[in-house]
Amino acid sequence: MNQADRTTRPSAERRAAAPQKYPLSLRVRALAFWSAIALPIIYIPLLFTGLSTWVETTMFLLLLGCNLVALYVGHEHCQSNGR
Repeated sequence: MNQADRTTRPSAERRAAAPQKYPLSLRVRALAFWSAIALPIIYIPLLFTGLSTWVETTMFLLLLGCNLVALYVGHEHCQSNGR
């Protein structure tokens, strides 16, 4: 019975050494893709209240820059997954 347990259950070392299902680059690309979709939701309250102070304007420009970076990194997300 001890031998059967060894063959059916992978050890912690084998699980740690096993390749991951998706490489890190695909996960980063997917995160960037979905971030590029979700970030514009934050524009709505920011634009609704107006960009009257330099803090709001800077925040808007930083958010826009983050959105552009996310668009660039995640633009091939669906094509690279083979879907």
